[in-house]
Amino acid sequence: MAIFDLTTSNYVSARQGHSSTRLMLPSLGVVVGGGFCIVDQTPFKAREQQSQLQLCAREVYAATRAQQEFSARLQLCLLSAQAQQLWAKEAEFRAFLQSAQGILSSGGGGGGGGGTPGAAHLSLSLEDFQLLPERERGRIQAAWQKWRAADAKRAEVEKQRRKEEAEASRKRQEAQRCRREEARKALLAILAARPRDIALLQASVEDAELAGLTELDGEVAQAILSLRRLQEAQSLLEQAVAVSQFHDLQEAISRATVAGLKSEWLEKAQDEIVRIQGVLSAEEAEKRRKAEVERMRQLEEEAKRKLAEERERKRKEEEDRARKGQVQIIAADLDKLKNEVKTSQYTDKVFPPPKMGAKVSSYKIMRASEVCKTGVKLMVDGSDANDIKQGELGDCWFLSAVACIAGRKDLLKQLFSYTDEDKGLYVVRFYKNGKFQDVVVDDFFPTKYDRM
Repeated sequence: MAIFDLTTSNYVSARQGHSSTRLMLPSLGVVVGGGFCIVDQTPFKAREQQSQLQLCAREVYAATRAQQEFSARLQLCLLSAQAQQLWAKEAEFRAFLQSAQGILSSGGGGGGGGGTPGAAHLSLSLEDFQLLPERERGRIQAAWQKWRAADAKRAEVEKQRRKEEAEASRKRQEAQRCRREEARKALLAILAARPRDIALLQASVEDAELAGLTELDGEVAQAILSLRRLQEAQSLLEQAVAVSQFHDLQEAISRATVAGLKSEWLEKAQDEIVRIQGVLSAEEAEKRRKAEVERMRQLEEEAKRKLAEERERKRKEEEDRARKGQVQIIAADLDKLKNEVKTSQYTDKVFPPPKMGAKVSSYKIMRASEVCKTGVKLMVDGSDANDIKQGELGDCWFLSAVACIAGRKDLLKQLFSYTDEDKGLYVVRFYKNGKFQDVVVDDFFPTKYDRM
């Protein structure tokens, strides 16, 4: 007789030599002398329920394991937090012992009565503190409470100081914003007025730059362009009056009128024309006046057209530069600067010596050429970070930046884009808000005993 457990594919033979039997159903077969019978002892529903129970058991096991892992991690976090609190308290206690060493040394009793020598307090831990005699522990605890109160007071003072600094910074920014707004309104008022005074417009532009406005602001750019046209018109008037030619005088007056110039040179040119031309008849004068009005209108329209073209050209250049990812450069007008220093040394009108502050009154303001009798040189025998020395100005941020690039000649050349030591003219290129901007400075320095 042979028994087949077809559910587990196990074969148990009680007698050798019997023929094998193949069954497709999960059942128990009994073979006797070549015949067989089938008994189904494991119903299908029972197997399905058993599979579901096994699946649920695995899910319960996984959930239990996840819960145990979470509990272990939570316990680890709590232990870590407790350890950090303990370390912080230990560090605070150590700091207290360090700062209160003198007090503990003078007040602690050495010897047998239960005091601990003051020097030994430095090695105390919180556990050792609990083992001290009650009197000694009370004295240290009282000193610790005072120290913590003083530390809390210092922290409160520091917090109040930071708050006051933040408020002061906010007020400074607000004041700077108000200054910029007032400077912008003043520029708009002057640009809207006709005729325009060169000195007044130039002073307004300087005030706007001091307030923080740059040539990127539309009002400042328009004012600078108008100022240049007024200066060109006045220069043309001066030349025409000096030459005293009728055509040149007429052209210069037209240019000055279109630019809106208010100057005594305009009156001189008009008087010179009257002197040359003589007394005109009323009819001829009216005809000339109408022709002049028409010509001035055409010139004004032409000037407006050129201004619009110039603005459009600058706008396209800015768009192309931004599209190509190039850094914008606000360069100084070197031609204008070179013309200014042809007959004299350069002086910064935006930041003259009187604006160096109240402390500068205790020093003597001198040019670098007056201090260095042998001649001024921007760099001698190369440059090194050790060459940078800070004075009393408090500009460590700038000096540290210069020290970082002291060994890079290419970067130094970019920093000082133009220098003329004999004229005291230096053009320094700064990088701010994603743009390079040239700043022109002179060589005035506060000195003491003829030394910088």
